[in-house]
Amino acid sequence: MLAAGFYVLQNSGALPGGDISIVKLAWLWCTILFWFLLPGLLLLDRRMPPPARRACIVLLAGMLVRGVVELFMMYVTHNWHPWLGIGHNLLMIVLMTLWLAPLRVADQPYAGYLVVATAIFIPETGFAWYMLNYATDPDAVVYFVGDDAGHTGVLIVTAVCVAALVAYLVLFYGRWLHGKS
Repeated sequence: MLAAGFYVLQNSGALPGGDISIVKLAWLWCTILFWFLLPGLLLLDRRMPPPARRACIVLLAGMLVRGVVELFMMYVTHNWHPWLGIGHNLLMIVLMTLWLAPLRVADQPYAGYLVVATAIFIPETGFAWYMLNYATDPDAVVYFVGDDAGHTGVLIVTAVCVAALVAYLVLFYGRWLHGKS
């Protein structure tokens, strides 16, 4: 319901950043789920091994800081830029790689989730680069890609990424909730 409300509000022109396509809204939902909601839920799981717990804390803390700063820059000061997102993505890839190194196969399904959550920074970086190069408007603030036919390629790539994350999520939930830790 929140996603639907955001979609309507963003596309009404009441918020800066331009229209958001349904596919990009689905991507936003996936990033919020994988970078905010799941780490919070996983940290409540007492079965989580300490190395995975530490990596999960790094992910959640890094994303909470980004969320607060980015939302403030987007909707209050209106000075967010794709390079900020790219820089943060690269920093998080480095940090998460360092924190993922001590994880073992025995730390599944937590290690698998953390690898996927870290891998999401790769297409997110590509999408920010796309925004920087193909979805800018010198007369307006642009944060999102709309349903414009000129963005069909990136919307298809985004849809494939969303489908892959949803498929992984189904497998992860089954393993996390019903499998061995």
